[in-house]
Amino acid sequence: MFKSPVYKAMFAVLFACAGLMQLNDAHAQNATRDQIRAIESEYARINNNREIPDDQLEYYLDRLNSGQTITQISREMDSVRRAKAGNPWRPQTGWVARELICTSIDNRYRECAAPFHGRAVVTYQISQSSCIEDQSWGQKQGMIWVDRGCRARFGMVVGGGGSDNGPGPVGGMSHGNRALLSCQSKRGGYKECATGIRGRVELVNSLGNSANCIEHRTWGQRTGTVWVTRGCRAEFASDGRPGPRDDGNWNSGYAVTCTSHRGNRGECEWDRRYGRPRLAESYSRNACIEGNSWGYDNGFLWVDDGCRARFVSARTSFGR
Repeated sequence: MFKSPVYKAMFAVLFACAGLMQLNDAHAQNATRDQIRAIESEYARINNNREIPDDQLEYYLDRLNSGQTITQISREMDSVRRAKAGNPWRPQTGWVARELICTSIDNRYRECAAPFHGRAVVTYQISQSSCIEDQSWGQKQGMIWVDRGCRARFGMVVGGGGSDNGPGPVGGMSHGNRALLSCQSKRGGYKECATGIRGRVELVNSLGNSANCIEHRTWGQRTGTVWVTRGCRAEFASDGRPGPRDDGNWNSGYAVTCTSHRGNRGECEWDRRYGRPRLAESYSRNACIEGNSWGYDNGFLWVDDGCRARFVSARTSFGR
């Protein structure tokens, strides 16, 4: 039947469309690469060959894609350097990040606060080191983690459910009026999936052998997260019940790892909903002392003098 002229024409059109999509994707990837190189080059020129922090790179990338020219961005960089010398950088008031750049510095593990709650995907790999999900990058509650030299730009998978208050769990389907989240244990391994839900979830559909998914054994939940293991593959949705209360034993699971790269001051976004941060674990040889080499200011953690540490909510009952 595939010898029919009609089918031959149909397949020719399909292959042509697929080729055009691949070509467009390659053009988009090349454009992003050129934009990143231009921004990094201008920042280094203006700031004594320093490397641009990830959050500033994302900000200027978004500005480029919003219609600004590299000349305008260069002027803005120079203005910031002259007007705010010694003060932490801040994006323009009202700007909201839609994507995130996260870098594994010196091939080490690092966590970055995500500006979205849905399932993440690599939109552009910046590093030469491979970024492979569950190996050199992944996600947990409100965070993207990278390791083994992975440096990439991450965005949210398009097509999931949500509300007017922001993006919700991503799955591409719904159960009644509830968005579904798919979480799958691959090869029997442990996996965490961010839900974007503060309340409890329930298992709605099993995607494999239903005997593999047993609550508290092969799947469970924490605030904003579902975990699966031992081959459990399923879809989850909110069960409509409220989440855990914010009492004295409240444990959010929220954590941010922040790094002073090469002894320079670094900043990491902190979600104000979790109150003030406290140091949970130091990863650096240099001491991390509050008020000296780390601190908190209006939604941002800052670290300096080589401090690298993991911070959790001051309300969290334990640090790990």
